[in-house]
Amino acid sequence: GSLYFCGIGGDIPFIIFYDFIYNYLRDMDYGMIRITLRHNKRILYKIMDIEGEADYRVEELTKLKDTISDIKVGMERLDKGSIFRGIIFDIRDAKVVKRYIDSNKELFMDIGDGTREIVMELIREYMKGGDNYFYNILDMIIQNSDIIDDSDYFLTLINGYGNDERVRRLRELFDRDIVIRNEDIFNRYGINPIHSAMVIKGADSLRADRQGRLDFTGQEVITIDGEGSKCLDDGVYLRENRNGTYTLFIFIADVPSTIIYGSNIFNEARMMGETLYLADRSYAMYPERLSCDIGSLNRGVKRNAIAHIIDVDPNYDLIRKSYRMERVVIRVRDNLLYEDADRIIRGDVSSSYGKMLEKLMVMAYKWKKENKVKSAYRAIDNMVSPTGAGKKDSLYSDIYVSAIIVEEINTLVNHLTAYLFRKRNLPYLRRALVLPSMDIVEEKMSIITDGLIFNGSREKNLRNAIKIMGTGAYYTTELLGHSGTGMSDYSHSSAPYRRFSDTLNQYAIYDMYFEGNISDSNIYKWEDILRENGKYLNERVRLNSDLSELYNRNYYRSRVRKRSDSL
Repeated sequence: GSLYFCGIGGDIPFIIFYDFIYNYLRDMDYGMIRITLRHNKRILYKIMDIEGEADYRVEELTKLKDTISDIKVGMERLDKGSIFRGIIFDIRDAKVVKRYIDSNKELFMDIGDGTREIVMELIREYMKGGDNYFYNILDMIIQNSDIIDDSDYFLTLINGYGNDERVRRLRELFDRDIVIRNEDIFNRYGINPIHSAMVIKGADSLRADRQGRLDFTGQEVITIDGEGSKCLDDGVYLRENRNGTYTLFIFIADVPSTIIYGSNIFNEARMMGETLYLADRSYAMYPERLSCDIGSLNRGVKRNAIAHIIDVDPNYDLIRKSYRMERVVIRVRDNLLYEDADRIIRGDVSSSYGKMLEKLMVMAYKWKKENKVKSAYRAIDNMVSPTGAGKKDSLYSDIYVSAIIVEEINTLVNHLTAYLFRKRNLPYLRRALVLPSMDIVEEKMSIITDGLIFNGSREKNLRNAIKIMGTGAYYTTELLGHSGTGMSDYSHSSAPYRRFSDTLNQYAIYDMYFEGNISDSNIYKWEDILRENGKYLNERVRLNSDLSELYNRNYYRSRVRKRSDSL
């Protein structure tokens, strides 16, 4: 029979874990070595001083590879088509279906005609009055297989049901000649990404308030981003102190200094929930006049920022008790691309901040190595998340050293803000992810290892693979921890012009931290605000994900149609 284990959200076939472990091996651990070797030996030796002997990495990879070999032997007899059908119709968890498809790229080729039978059954279930689950699974299959080549066959079946709303929606999926208008897609998901004329006019008239701010314009602040980035919301500066310590300054674009809480601009951003990154365009959560100009940390101009400041000892360990925040004004010296920063780190290009970047690189590698849970989670999260999900520095960390710097400093901000608010017993909008309990892991270990030989490090590797297969993270005010990062305190606080959760947390920082409004009544007020907005954002982000999938499929279909018309 098929092998299953029960995680949060339902039974998940173990075959998924084979693919995840394989990709974990390929994309995370090997990638760490590969990126190191790509740079010159001077940088390699500095990294090895922190990471320890390279042989340790190779040994761990060998153990993991052995685990995969053992698992694969016990799985070769499994029927992927039967497993896929079982996931769809018995488990009925769209998230599990998507992950199974993403981790089995040859799935539809392997199961052949079984795909057509599954599609026919899904159509019948949907037309019987089934919920949107069946429609969404059909959408996934169409996006990832060539089943659409049989569109005439399926349309004949669909048209036999009449002409109601369900039939219309199915035609949209299977008829390649039907292209949905973008506005209809947005209306379906209850969103209007085009900012109103009133909001655009209001944005043009806004100016940042610089009263009561510390002047940090003399610091050599830099930003590091991917090519094409326009909303630059994080910058960094490292100061070496005479006693051998360092002071790390992380600057995050400051929304509350420009946008009034509860204003029309604020409310439109809340309605969107986040910037939408689609196949052919993006829709900014705030008007681009704000997110890409007034609020963006562009080179050579004064910009308001919230400075997250922490001291670091000579061994590059954080001195947590030193963490504080300040309202500041900065002038960024340079907006670097990842390629530019890497060239400076390698010494290919001379720069006044070359030494600073080299120190930041060594710190970032140390922090990354010390948190293996986060590294594993990021590798898997990037693998199963849409590649067009926006600015995600961890996606570049196997390619650029400097992307690891950006990933680590943003993680610090997301962690330290939530940590500080917990220490002060103040409410904060957190990001939570809870993985399967040890009882569940042990129960499924006994199922998975039945008939196979596992011991020592192989058993440990398998158990860890089960644990890191998490569910989707969500917003909450409760202290639940984020198992994917290995942190009890975690939030979204580093991208306020791209995620509304980060915007909202900045207003909480302003009111309770900077202004010191911590009366019982104000704390209760913020608890309610953050809790209700967390619930709203969890649903909004889910809808945005569904919207993006439909929009992108529709976009590529329209391109195919235009190409065929031209021929």
